[in-house]
Amino acid sequence: RIVPSEKPKQRKFAIVNEYWHNSSFFTQGLVYHEGFLYEGTGQYGESVIVKYDIDFETIRRQMDISSEYFGEGIAIRNDQMYHLTWRSQIGFVYDLNTFTEMRKIHYSAREGWGLTYDGNQFIMSDGSNKLYFLDHEYFTEMNNIQVYNNQGPVHQLNELEYVNGKVYANILYSPIIVAIDPQSGAVTEEIDCSALLPTNYSDNRENVLNGIAYNSATDHFFIT
Repeated sequence: RIVPSEKPKQRKFAIVNEYWHNSSFFTQGLVYHEGFLYEGTGQYGESVIVKYDIDFETIRRQMDISSEYFGEGIAIRNDQMYHLTWRSQIGFVYDLNTFTEMRKIHYSAREGWGLTYDGNQFIMSDGSNKLYFLDHEYFTEMNNIQVYNNQGPVHQLNELEYVNGKVYANILYSPIIVAIDPQSGAVTEEIDCSALLPTNYSDNRENVLNGIAYNSATDHFFIT
């Protein structure tokens, strides 16, 4: 547990493009991979996995998740998609091209929230201020860190994206995206995305940011 002495850098953004997105989808995971966007959504009886063209307009493939599961974060490794569920402590591995279930995975964290892959291991959040580092074969917990900024622990870490050595995380019920040093758990940057939210979103606390994907070829983020 490391409490950084310096305040996180405040980062700004510029909107490069804007796409329509299905507002009935309760976004829990978002990934860009080889020209396509993949989304995992939540809610019991409504959770789906979707593959889109890069502009979100054309759905290439969609799969419903069993109503007993609340879908959560997704990540991709070697043409396989790894998918968390909320409170069942069970995840799934799918063939990325067909969405065929290949196997189940189990994890010890009480809840599954966000998931990303750093090229070596998976990084998972559970709604606390912890990040868990998991091996790709059995999802065995290899390590965990606590996330702090200069004022204290940063809780409700949600959807994750690993980019250039940092873990970017949505904070549930907040318009802030934080960049985390995965070695120390220190929050090094904050991005205030409140300007992205429509004014009518303030009437429902569930209307929040929760999707981060990254296109390394253009150095752009996709945010839902």
